[in-house]
Amino acid sequence: MKTKIQFAKTLRQSMTDAEHCLWKHLRAHRLRGAKFKRQQALGPYVVDFVCFEANLVIEVDGGQHQESETDRTRDAWLRRQGFFVLRFWNNEALKQTAAVLEKIAEHLPPLPNPSPAKGRGAKTPPLQNAPSSPAENGGKTPLVQSVSSPTGGRGAKRPSIQHVPSPLAGEGQGEGESMHNTPTAKHATQRLQ
Repeated sequence: MKTKIQFAKTLRQSMTDAEHCLWKHLRAHRLRGAKFKRQQALGPYVVDFVCFEANLVIEVDGGQHQESETDRTRDAWLRRQGFFVLRFWNNEALKQTAAVLEKIAEHLPPLPNPSPAKGRGAKTPPLQNAPSSPAENGGKTPLVQSVSSPTGGRGAKRPSIQHVPSPLAGEGQGEGESMHNTPTAKHATQRLQ
């Protein structure tokens, strides 16, 4: 008899078209930086996709799952373990992929704000006679300036990276808003409606 891990490995090798379609968008942190695993053993069950950081389980079902008592029992067990379960029909995953991904993204934690660029060590003075503003440099912002270390020795000349904001940063968003600030619901099973 196969173990759950061997069974999960077999399922990974024989994913349905709908699971493949969804996996190409979930793998490698592609959806909002979240890490998903596919065909993962959880207790007595193997789930299609799971994101442990969000306690989110995603199931992609064919017609054999309609009104399934086994699925209700399984979902109840997963909820007791603290997982939120999203179920989608195969045709939704294949034909309404963007809507499915949007629904999944609603249940992922918000993206962290990127921290400002930080240098190492003590703050160092800029180069002598170096332009201190874009206006003094013909409208161009220097990306790298060479500065001297106050301590000398190793790393006496090292680049100091300046953060130059992208012209697209914050486009379409209000001050301090994130397009991903959605509350994460817990302990429920949902389908795309």
